[in-house]
Amino acid sequence: MAMIRDIKYHATICTEPPLQFAFNSLELPTETEAFAITSILQVNCEEPKDGCLWANGDDATAMWRVGRNTERFHSLLDLPETFVKPNTSFYFLAIDTLSPRPYAQLKSPLLPCTRRPTVLSLKYWINAGTQLEVCSRDSNGVSLSCAYLAEENSPGPIEIEVDAYEQPMRFTLEVIAFDETTHGIAVVSDISVKGLLCSEPRPPATTTINPDTIHSMFSIQAGPGKLVPYSESLDCDFSRDFCSQWINDDGSVGYGVVPEDSDNFPIPNELKGNAAIFVLRGQKNATLRSREVDCAKSGQIIMKFMKSENAHVRLCALGMCAQSNGNAGMITLPIHSNTPFHITIEATSTSNAIVAIPKISTKGSFCPLLSSNLIACRKLNCDFKSSLCQYKSSLPYSKHTNRGYLIELDENRPKVMIASDMFDLPSDSVLRIQVVQNTFGSRMLICPDLATETEGCEEILGPKVENGSKINTLALPLDVSIRRFTILFLHDKAAQFGPATFEVISIEILNPDYQPLC
Repeated sequence: MAMIRDIKYHATICTEPPLQFAFNSLELPTETEAFAITSILQVNCEEPKDGCLWANGDDATAMWRVGRNTERFHSLLDLPETFVKPNTSFYFLAIDTLSPRPYAQLKSPLLPCTRRPTVLSLKYWINAGTQLEVCSRDSNGVSLSCAYLAEENSPGPIEIEVDAYEQPMRFTLEVIAFDETTHGIAVVSDISVKGLLCSEPRPPATTTINPDTIHSMFSIQAGPGKLVPYSESLDCDFSRDFCSQWINDDGSVGYGVVPEDSDNFPIPNELKGNAAIFVLRGQKNATLRSREVDCAKSGQIIMKFMKSENAHVRLCALGMCAQSNGNAGMITLPIHSNTPFHITIEATSTSNAIVAIPKISTKGSFCPLLSSNLIACRKLNCDFKSSLCQYKSSLPYSKHTNRGYLIELDENRPKVMIASDMFDLPSDSVLRIQVVQNTFGSRMLICPDLATETEGCEEILGPKVENGSKINTLALPLDVSIRRFTILFLHDKAAQFGPATFEVISIEILNPDYQPLC
């Protein structure tokens, strides 16, 4: 057993860690009543010693201070002498095991409400083992988002972006840990904030739009295309899906997220979420069209839109259009029809521009949209015994036999064309044509789109004829991108071989396995 008694200690006990007085520092006030800022610029702090609106939290003992010089800066933070150091006054918190907890937060003034994403930029230095956290918090101190500032990214500057927030919020910086075998030091300088308070007017919109910037700003992506199932309704909310009942054929319309606000053009507060985005480069036009609609009774199509200065947008159907009025709002088009039709959204520009369509809705009665299979069959299948179905002929008369449609060619009429209606294929398909060709020297060609001449066409029958009464069955591949075709019947050898006739027996659309599509 051992006993020790009468222990005496002679020294002055530190009541505050000496590190607090490093850098010829000044006290930083504690937050008192919330200061109502009127400009985002009031949050900036380039020279803390000149007085900024950042302050210590009021629930701590170890406080942030304002450093006025950088003597011993490298040694206290254990940094190489060549490491860059602050070139202005700065905020710092220096603590060790003697520092009473809790450690203060460095707080920005409250931002009453922000209308667009807010970006905090700052430089920082921390010694090894010190963990510094930056947060956005609501007025009750509840964190909205936080990030750790890594030692390897020092001194920055780093940028931290937070979404627009319609309630009061602020930024905080807090040391949450340090190496207790030594000390912890965190230094912050060059604080700036970019954004816009709800009470601040928007800056004037620029008239120059960079399409690449727009692609990035709206996070534009391509849609799934038209080869996907789609709704039976024209109603469309792009925040819910890609609305494949509305089609763009040339890739000029993408899908993106409307930003909270932009200096490139004003974003209306009510325009939020995803949208179809027309990015127009120079003098350009682009179209978003509906699938075919069978009928409408006392209907209205209503489109919500936003556009930049050099863009024009209109809503069209059945030869009627409704124009945009202003840079954002609604366009309404009345529609009444007992026959099939399409609706188009047509955007044009005089220079780089953008049009955003977040929502399309209907009122009144519209027939349900048919599937692309059914529409293709209705447009393309025909037995020609009594009519041309939905095909158009250049002949001024229509003559039918008990087998099909009769086409007569001679020296006065060496060419006849049959054109399909517009259609959308559900996939690559096969067009099966049955036809009788009875005269040597005559030819039959198929052309993409609407054609009157042979350029770009493919010969599918003739000019040699072995059996004038034989029904020829032709199977022709149709690429999914084809939306119309023309069949040309030619006979420029009438003087040599006499008049020629063709009988078109049937046309049918098949799937890639040569099975009927419907």
